[in-house]
Amino acid sequence: MAKPTEPTHLVTLTEWAQQHGFSESYALRQLPYQNENFPEPETTRTLIRYQHPTPIDLPDHDPDTAVTLNGFARILDVSAHLITQTRDKDPNLLPSPLTNPPRPTRGRPTHHYRLGDLLTWWNNRPPITRGSVQVGLYDPAKLAPFEPRRNKPAELPGHDPNSEVTLGRFATLIGVNRSTVSQYKRKTPDALPDTIEGYRPNRLPPHTRAKFRLGDLLAWWNSRPGSIAGYRSPTGGTASPRHPPITDSEGEY
Repeated sequence: MAKPTEPTHLVTLTEWAQQHGFSESYALRQLPYQNENFPEPETTRTLIRYQHPTPIDLPDHDPDTAVTLNGFARILDVSAHLITQTRDKDPNLLPSPLTNPPRPTRGRPTHHYRLGDLLTWWNNRPPITRGSVQVGLYDPAKLAPFEPRRNKPAELPGHDPNSEVTLGRFATLIGVNRSTVSQYKRKTPDALPDTIEGYRPNRLPPHTRAKFRLGDLLAWWNSRPGSIAGYRSPTGGTASPRHPPITDSEGEY
């Protein structure tokens, strides 16, 4: 009997979170448990977990040094069995040895390799399978009531988008309290545009009256996350997501 195909319109909570600007942690660990009416998954998908190799650097070793596989194991402080086991999984990935040594009177010849080549091979070896996990697949239509509410776009007709303004002046122009704008400097500084001088806002000294291009601030303000999206901020309270939702078109000013 053929296995039923998975509906293509279903999404995981991780995918849904990325589309709407939620942090993954909030979508997986908070939102489903804070709402009694949060939908159940339509079905599940099995994901294989892989452990990718951690790159190793050997700055104190000459990469042109000729070493055997056993010598390479001693340099890495791993067992020779692990090295040969990794080699035997796909011998074609092992780098070419240096000039073939003369065959000894007994046993197999011992090949030498360039240390830098072995290190590249080791750092790019296939990942190890670490089991599997079941993830839920949800109907986006049923998740729609839990999408972040969009903010009403601010418009400033008659203002030059290239004019230079501070965050306080920008708050005055769009008619909100200064603290309403300045809070994002603490909660999501990475989302703010660069200053006129090209500096990141979180790199400036305290109490600096940084100036921004008005058009950049307006585009940022209109693309900020909705009011119900959030994750717990280090200073307490529910802050906005780490990034704005993915949209088909960016606002222009």
